[in-house]
Parts: sequence; structure tokens; C-alpha cells
Amino acid sequence: MKKTPAQFWDWFKDHHQAYLQLDQISEDEQEDLLDAMQDALHGYCDELFFDIGLPKEGVHEFILTAEGETKYFHHVEKLIAEAPAIAPWKFIAFVPPMGTDFTFDYEGIKLMPNEMWFLPLENPKDKDSIGIKICCREFLELRSNKAFLPSIYTIVDMIVGEKIYATEIDHIEAGSLPDDPEMAGMMPLADLMDYIEDFRMN
Repeated sequence: MKKTPAQFWDWFKDHHQAYLQLDQISEDEQEDLLDAMQDALHGYCDELFFDIGLPKEGVHEFILTAEGETKYFHHVEKLIAEAPAIAPWKFIAFVPPMGTDFTFDYEGIKLMPNEMWFLPLENPKDKDSIGIKICCREFLELRSNKAFLPSIYTIVDMIVGEKIYATEIDHIEAGSLPDDPEMAGMMPLADLMDYIEDFRMN
């Protein structure tokens, strides 16, 4: 029988102090603690995972994720909704958006989201769907790399966060960046979140 949210949080209360010192213990000790947390979380739902962020101004973030699997989102929301107040923790449902101020470097793919643009795409069969074409100057150079499109998907996921990526964006493709992207009807990738919010309001 699976544990209730209350049972998971009772376990967390009893053990959370150890997780405040993760950066001060050996890798083996870290692995043991992280495995114990994952086991406790899987006692509630096998499809949920977590991340513990570096402390910011004394606050430690505990991020709960279903890794984009929407059929488990309600388990994330329920567990976070029932989280007790436990200082110095902040409990967060889903991997949050991180904006575009980062460099993506993976499997020979190196991209700067701040230098990328997107073109909104229309689906005449479904005017409520959101489609985007992600454009970068490196497209011709990188498009034959099998990691390229997965990297584009990951970049968009990182920019908008887990929940919006999984529930709001219906189609993503990639292409070359023209010399004048604004004239081509494109928007800076940094404006993607604003575009999605405006699209849903209209």
C-alpha cells in the first residue's frame, strides 16, 4: 500500500536536518541520503523524483518533479499542497523556469539561448495549440547531430519550466536564423514565456 502525503512529510520532518548538510559530506554519504529520500518519495508515488537546490539566502529548495509525465502531475500537486511549513525549506511543484541566461553544452551542441529566436506557428486545424520554430545561427552546422533536436527541446523545457513545457507547447521545430529575425516575424527566445501567457489570455 502506498503512503499518504502526510506519511511522506512525517518522514521528511524526521530526516530533513541531514539534507541541509549535503555539501559538507562525502559523495558516498550524499548518495546514501539521496537514495533514502528517493525511496521515501517512491513510497508515495513511484513516478516522482526530486532535486535539492543550493541554498539561497538561507533557504533550501526541495523541487518535486514528474519529469514531464502529465499523468502524474496531480501527485506532485497533491504532495506539495499538503507540505507542512518546515524551516528553512521551500517546497516547489515542478522544475521551475530558469529563463535564457545560460549556456547549453551537450554532446557537441553548444548554444546560447539569449542569442536564439522563435517564430510562432499557426495550426489551422487547432487555433488553440501553441507551435514554435526555434532558430539559431548554428542550425546548418548542428542539424546533422542527432543530439540537436533533443537539445532544442531541452532548452525550451529549461526556459519555460516543466509544467508549461508539458501542458502548453504542442509543437517545436528548428531552423536557421535569418539576418533580420524581427523582420521575419520572429521574437527573442527570452520572450517565450510572455508569448505563451499572452496567447492563453487572448
